[in-house]
Amino acid sequence: QVFQDVVLQDLPVIFCMDRAGLVGGDGAVHHGFLDITYLRGLPNMVMMAPADEAELQQALKFAVDYGHACAIRYPRADVPEPMGEAPPFELGQSRLMHPGRDATILAYGATVSHAIDAAELLAADNLSVRVINARFVKPLDRQMLGSVLRAGHPVITVEEHCVTGGFGS
Repeated sequence: QVFQDVVLQDLPVIFCMDRAGLVGGDGAVHHGFLDITYLRGLPNMVMMAPADEAELQQALKFAVDYGHACAIRYPRADVPEPMGEAPPFELGQSRLMHPGRDATILAYGATVSHAIDAAELLAADNLSVRVINARFVKPLDRQMLGSVLRAGHPVITVEEHCVTGGFGS
């Protein structure tokens, strides 16, 4: 139905998917770890994952104004506390969360706060790790990715999804 009734007709439907990632007590049948793989290949579909509550509000504003099919994924619970004021979402644009020069962590969705925590722990060992909040998995921020890959340092992706077809792929 998503394919035939929404994206082929390029309708402005917003899919708000809670239980993204691993959902703990709800059990294995409720884990949301296949949505990226499933939806990414659909034409006319935009996919995003806010990092915190403030970004969820911005993602919803973007989706309402965008006028095409959008999927927004967020966790069932444990939505991270706001990490400051969230700038508006722009199609396919990531957000720098923590500067660094020795490596880059590309995080998607609620994992951004964990990536920042990791970067701060690594700073104690004199490792300077940049953290980028990808915000979108479709479309990807190609300019940011090119910049990160040209830097020639390690790049780590962090997400709550399966490996095949996920954000890191």
